Amino acid sequence: MRKFVFLALTAVIFSACTKEYTTEEHYDVNSYTHKYTVTAQDWKTYSDQTGNYYYCDIAEPKLTEKVFNDGVMVGYFYYALNGISIMTQLPFSDFFNIKDSQGNLTYKWEEQATVEFNPGHVVFVMKFDDHAPKMPSYSSYEFVVKFIW
Repeated sequence: MRKFVFLALTAVIFSACTKEYTTEEHYDVNSYTHKYTVTAQDWKTYSDQTGNYYYCDIAEPKLTEKVFNDGVMVGYFYYALNGISIMTQLPFSDFFNIKDSQGNLTYKWEEQATVEFNPGHVVFVMKFDDHAPKMPSYSSYEFVVKFIW
């Protein structure tokens, strides 16, 4: 009998509950997308005690203090593979193998692309795991940035 009273009381209490829907203020969301092409001559060299890095600092007036402080900034490596356009979020690593004339692996390295943001600037950075003084592997790279604020 107690179980029945408890279940009946519980049913009455929960059936008396109503859902209230509240509305929130809606804010306009802004976004900005831009594709950059960085060519071999755009890279600048930076060296420190660990080796060489390459960077390309691009002025970007859309990256304001407000976007920087209150928004979201994302960078992508943009490329085509088998005719399909692909965007991969940075950092992105690419691996290279050097073989001799007999096909034996003689050397391999990793090339890593990343992006840094600061108000008014987008900086693409290329690093190599061996930190050797060589330029990035391709004659040009395409990157995409997206800002949401």
